[in-house]
Amino acid sequence: LYDKVLIEDFGSSSIEYAYIRPVAQKDGSYKVCCELDVKGYQDGEARVAYTLELDGKAVTSLEDTVRIRKGDNLVEHELLVKDPQLWWPLGHGKQPIYTLTVRMLDGSSVSDEKTYQVGLRTIAFERCEGAGEDTLPYCVVINGKKIFLKGINLAPIDQIYGGLKEKDYDDILSAAKGANINFLRVNGVGFIESEMFYNLCDRYGIMVWQDFIQSSSGIDNLPSTEPAFLDLLRTVAVHAVKVKRNHVSLTMWCGGNELREVYCTQDPPVTYKNKNIAMLNDIVRQYDKDRIMMPSTA
Repeated sequence: LYDKVLIEDFGSSSIEYAYIRPVAQKDGSYKVCCELDVKGYQDGEARVAYTLELDGKAVTSLEDTVRIRKGDNLVEHELLVKDPQLWWPLGHGKQPIYTLTVRMLDGSSVSDEKTYQVGLRTIAFERCEGAGEDTLPYCVVINGKKIFLKGINLAPIDQIYGGLKEKDYDDILSAAKGANINFLRVNGVGFIESEMFYNLCDRYGIMVWQDFIQSSSGIDNLPSTEPAFLDLLRTVAVHAVKVKRNHVSLTMWCGGNELREVYCTQDPPVTYKNKNIAMLNDIVRQYDKDRIMMPSTA
């Protein structure tokens, strides 16, 4: 276990997951599209209230009454930001971080409240210059600008990662920032990195390549397609994507570390044809529409 452990008390509904997706408009403004997975504990009406702030000042807000059924609900709204302050990777501009607070209200009482860090930027991926038609689009384009990736590989900074504090991450990430590193790959030998890690990367302008937690063994580098394993991997992957996709620093997903297409060989690297990797790629495309997933690292 790592990160916070807590008990939550809800009213008639709770926010299970949120998808906070900034979308640039032709006039230079941004829409912040909010999709909430809401769990209803009874049938009825609820009010949902959004407040978007920058440096402690309200930028925009919205409140609406929605019908909630007992069980799973999808609640969707859009916030308009007319004068957006864009997020840039380290070395290319500033890293303004908005704070979005979402409340589910029962009358005058709060049924649930969640807060998210939001960065406004566009992201796209292109083939590198001179690359063939069969190559993957590794070139990262932020706000229309191609970004040269200056990166390093990050294994867990402590094998007993349950005790890591924000200062432990800040020591590493502030050093990376000082070295002008703008890209970190979270190795699949470890875990889906913590909220402390991602919050700091958002603020420091450090883009993140996040492996799913699969790695070669040095003997059998073929990712498992056993049904029981795939069921567990799907559960972990869906949760990871739904939680991490709101971080502006998250740039790419990856199937795992040094995975191969053929059993007990070193070549070729695994492709999207593999049942395991295809499943993960489908999860990313379904729940995180703007990012890509590489099949594996080299």
